[in-house]
Amino acid sequence: MLALQPGFAVIKVDQATKTMLITRTNETYLVSCDNACDLFTVGKTYTMRERAGAFEVVRKEQKVQLKILREHIEFDTAPGGHG
Repeated sequence: MLALQPGFAVIKVDQATKTMLITRTNETYLVSCDNACDLFTVGKTYTMRERAGAFEVVRKEQKVQLKILREHIEFDTAPGGHG
């Protein structure tokens, strides 16, 4: 089952490399936006579906596939160290 993944905020759009940096709680992704980069606005949040190796989002009545190029997950640690 595919579930909607709410709250992906665009933090950077690089038109030269056709990539975007998107984030939500403790997760950051570098995705390829190809010719759809101009459909996204830095600072806005989008609801996306996670598919095998990509996110899918509907923008201006078209489905856009954002291939995941790099993923970073941060884990919360308790104050005072790791042990």
